Amino acid sequence: MRLGILQYAPVWEDAAATREKIVRLVGSHPGCDLLALPEMCLTGFSMDPERTQVTPDDHAFFADLARTHGSAVVYCVGDGGQIALFLRDRDGALIGRYAKRHLFAPGGEAANYQSGEVPPEIWNWEGWRILPSLCYDLRFPYQFWSRASESDLILLPANWPTARANHWRTLLAARAIENQCWTVGVNRTGDDPKTRHHGHSQVYDPTGEIALEAGSLEGLFTVDLGLEEVATRRQRFPAFADRRE
Repeated sequence: MRLGILQYAPVWEDAAATREKIVRLVGSHPGCDLLALPEMCLTGFSMDPERTQVTPDDHAFFADLARTHGSAVVYCVGDGGQIALFLRDRDGALIGRYAKRHLFAPGGEAANYQSGEVPPEIWNWEGWRILPSLCYDLRFPYQFWSRASESDLILLPANWPTARANHWRTLLAARAIENQCWTVGVNRTGDDPKTRHHGHSQVYDPTGEIALEAGSLEGLFTVDLGLEEVATRRQRFPAFADRRE
């Protein structure tokens, strides 16, 4: 599977302008099977749920993006007072929705948004078992460990700040190592009114080795992922058999 990561700075609280930017950055031929965008990908992380609320036009935009390019699309928006991640298949059909469980209270998330009540469900797409999560979820390993044996790919869009860049790299690598699956962090870049974001979207293979480092610039970054590498790692190093819980 060829994964495409779209790393950019959303236009602050302006979904229409950001949709235009996404079209420019994706271009005519993105050449990927699955396209992933950052957390709050249309507006930036505003603490005003009315400003971030997804509209029918927004959903239609992503469905059309999928159909136009023949790529499944993962995108995160505000939805009914929650922070929600959606997956649409190559035909634009909705496959899954995940509402962020862990809200970052120091940044105001918990005061302005509602947390998801249930752990993420596995998204089955073209033979891949995808475990969705969002940003601050990365700090809570039980969310991933509980579904690790059923997952081939952890997919985590984020608005991760420059101030904690080392935590970003370290925690993504740890999730890949302990769960023995592909682990993808999709971050934004640029500044919003309160926070600077460093970008550096990253992909780690099932051994914890880095397969993609996007740097700090805007753009579309692609990497090829193989399902067989998950099975091979788990066969050669069968740590799951020694779990105690």
